[in-house]
Amino acid sequence: MNETKLIVYIHIPKTAGTTLREIIKQQYPEGVASLEVMDPAAFPAQLPPFVDQITSPGSKIKWVNGHLSMEVKDYLPKSTKYVTMLRKPTEQVISHYHYIRRQPGHPLHKLVHPMTLSEFIEHPITHWNICNPQTRQLSRMRKTDLREARSNLNRYFAVTGIVERFKESVFLMKKSFSWGRVHFKNYNVTPSRPAADSYPSEVISRIQ
Repeated sequence: MNETKLIVYIHIPKTAGTTLREIIKQQYPEGVASLEVMDPAAFPAQLPPFVDQITSPGSKIKWVNGHLSMEVKDYLPKSTKYVTMLRKPTEQVISHYHYIRRQPGHPLHKLVHPMTLSEFIEHPITHWNICNPQTRQLSRMRKTDLREARSNLNRYFAVTGIVERFKESVFLMKKSFSWGRVHFKNYNVTPSRPAADSYPSEVISRIQ
């Protein structure tokens, strides 16, 4: 396997992230670190010591996985490359809704479990979860800037995968990073989840 610069996987919720993280662990058994900092206000306190640790002499860390926004790049070496997976926004919202409902340990489970999808997308607390989350993480969490998100994808990302073409996306990563053989199974898939076209068109329109 060739030597690579530090690579950061920007894990956007409900975009096959758990499956991809397992694949990454296969390729870098001792070289993966995890970081979960969704609140940019916490970056100044949490990022510098983490970065010092993973970039210190002798560090084996090649990849960092986490639910992060692109504000993280302000704290990482300029040579860092990024990877992410995108998903059709409607599918992501519906998947997120069902995921929260089936996870009793989720902070929003009690609130969301009795909700319909329509109520989920309109509720002021849960609305934040569906209001352009992919764009937010690819720009800055405090705002939703599509132009900045597109610029970041073009400038900093080695591979931008698509959930709907997951195998092809993994193949691109395998080729880009000289991975060995890849084995995977799908994780965190909601069983018997209704398809998007099974919901009323007006609900889908409101999501869009």
